[in-house]
Amino acid sequence: MNTLLRRNPDQVFSEIDDEVILLSIKNSEYYDLNRIGSEIWHLLRNETTFRNLLTQLMQTYDVSEEMCMNDTRSYLHEAIKKEIIEVVDERLS
Repeated sequence: MNTLLRRNPDQVFSEIDDEVILLSIKNSEYYDLNRIGSEIWHLLRNETTFRNLLTQLMQTYDVSEEMCMNDTRSYLHEAIKKEIIEVVDERLS
């Protein structure tokens, strides 16, 4: 829960109509983040913990903690696999 996360600094991004478009320099791939993905990207402008990310998302959206945790964990798993987001420190968990 206290895993420290951040944006992968090797991403070039732009905002279009409140959504984030990323270009992975390493993978040469574009990613079009949906509204929630874009919100997570904004929340990760500074390193933050998974717990803090959940707290901020639950304050913004009317969602239960369980649903927020499951959906966010699933999203982050994919984003980490695609190297959009990085785990800075897992020892905190």
